[in-house]
Formats: sequence, C-alpha cells, structure tokens
Amino acid sequence: MALSVGGPIWNRDWASAPAKLVGRWMAETVGTAFLEETLFRGVALRQIARCIGTSSWTATQRWSVALVLSQLLFAIMHIPLLVYVGAPVLTSLPGLFLAGAALAALYMVTRNLFLCVGVHGLADAPTLIVIDRLNLLESQYFAVLSCTALIAVALSLKKNRTVALYRTCWTKLSNSTGRP
Repeated sequence: MALSVGGPIWNRDWASAPAKLVGRWMAETVGTAFLEETLFRGVALRQIARCIGTSSWTATQRWSVALVLSQLLFAIMHIPLLVYVGAPVLTSLPGLFLAGAALAALYMVTRNLFLCVGVHGLADAPTLIVIDRLNLLESQYFAVLSCTALIAVALSLKKNRTVALYRTCWTKLSNSTGRP
C-alpha cells in the first residue's frame, strides 16, 4: 500500500512470511548487533577511555578520543563485508563511522547497552515493517536518526531529574524489600 509517491510502502512479507521477518530480526539482534555492541561500545570504548585515563586530559577529551578510535575500529572491521558484497568501501566507511559514533553516544548518555543492541538490530534489518523507496531507512541513517532521538529523550529525562527520581525510588524500594 503506497502512502505517497516515493514514500514508504508496507512490507508485504508480513502477510506471506511473518516468521521469516521476525527470525531475521532476531538473528540480526541476538547475533550481529549484540556482538558488535558488546565489543565496540561495551568493551573497546570503555577500555580506550580507561587507557587514556592516566594522561592529563579531561574526561571529555578522553571519552571523545575513545569514541573516535573505537568507532574507527568499528568502521574498519566492516571492510571485508563491504568487499564481499561489492559495496564501495571508501564511500561506505564514513556512514559506518557515523552510525557507530551515534550508537556510542547513545551508550555514553544512557549507559544502556541493550538499548544500543535494539537500535543496531533494527538498523541492520530496517525494511522489516516498511520498504522505503527514498532510502531514508537505510541502515546508517536509521541508526544515526534513532540514536539522536533517543539521546534527546534521555537528556531531557536527565534534565528533568526523572531518571534520578526513578533511581532513588527504586533504590529505596530495593533496600526495603531486600530485592534488587
């Protein structure tokens, strides 16, 4: 069903093979996205920042350098896949770097790796719900735009102290009931 000229159309695979699409998303999320997020955001980003931590740099400088270096590794790691599928390597690397940097920024703001895994899984299989003839849902654009939106929400919540209030209430509840 076309929504507008050049706009998104519903993915007809939902009618014919919904289990196939759900399986594809599960494989992308549980497999590729979980591994890459754990390796590049959960480990590399933090370890690079930690190694730089002994220098005289500020925390902002350390985390900025760690973000750039870890996401350069993320983009470079995709070179064999790009060559294998015949994609243009040099023009694909900046998009991969930006998508990785957006996911790293989302992780740095929320400290929630599972949120990053979910966004990454959807970015790896962006045509599950709609097929976009304008290519707006292309993997890297989807990752950057969705991370930007989630970062804005997270910062807004932090600014309004909703997150701090929630954590305080949860801690008090956990301490009084003896449950985590």
